[in-house]
Amino acid sequence: MRKRVISLGLCLLLVLSVFVGCSKDSTKTNKVDEKDDNTTVQKEQGEIVTKASEGNKYPITSEETELNIMAGEDRFVQNVEENELTKEYEQKTNVKVKWEMVAQKSIKERLNLALSTGDVLPDVFLNMKLNNQQVVSYGIEQGLLIDLKPYIEKYAPNLKAMFEYDPMIEKIITAPDGGIYTLPQVEETYHVKAPQKAWIYKPWLDKLGLEVPQTTEELRVVLEAFATKDPNGNKKADEIPMTGATTGWSTSIVDFIMNGFIYTYQYQRWIVD
Repeated sequence: MRKRVISLGLCLLLVLSVFVGCSKDSTKTNKVDEKDDNTTVQKEQGEIVTKASEGNKYPITSEETELNIMAGEDRFVQNVEENELTKEYEQKTNVKVKWEMVAQKSIKERLNLALSTGDVLPDVFLNMKLNNQQVVSYGIEQGLLIDLKPYIEKYAPNLKAMFEYDPMIEKIITAPDGGIYTLPQVEETYHVKAPQKAWIYKPWLDKLGLEVPQTTEELRVVLEAFATKDPNGNKKADEIPMTGATTGWSTSIVDFIMNGFIYTYQYQRWIVD
């Protein structure tokens, strides 16, 4: 439970600190004026969205401001409006959040409807599962999503620090045009950072006088031995040398094997230059 609350808090903090979202018109028509330490972001009609302070200074806006967020429901958060963390950051930031909560089963339909019409968009999508194709289409091509990269340097020190700590995160969320249209939820627990793990039955290795394989070629030799040299001692070649599952979290044999050659997660192949 604690990890979930922290994750939600991280997302909210990033959203409120950067304080940008989806424009009702193309972001190419947005006007940005810089004066002293504050930035005024204006829509095409001249409406002032916010005056945001730099970094982690609170409040982040000099006047009480309302932020519209469309968010996918989290089963670990009973009521996001009454959540203690929400109240704390609304008070700290001087930003009142107006929530539109979307049931998990309706996220895809509601997101597609909002993006395809483009008439009444929220300021922020939170936990709405935008995919890469949508980022390209609605961010790069149509300009409905704001490129956050220019704001991160000045308004998101924690995000900057995370990029410096692990540059791969910034590379992963950077769009083909060099912009950043979505912010990540990052966990670094061992089971999340290294999910592709396999287990080997040590008694069979000992029975056949083999070592734990360190390369894919050594793994091939071990599996062939398991299949043909009767490690269970029943005088039958009935051993199954390797098993896995086609469904479930990080249970795919294909993913595990492919990681010996290219970073692979859930059948996605990533090439990093």
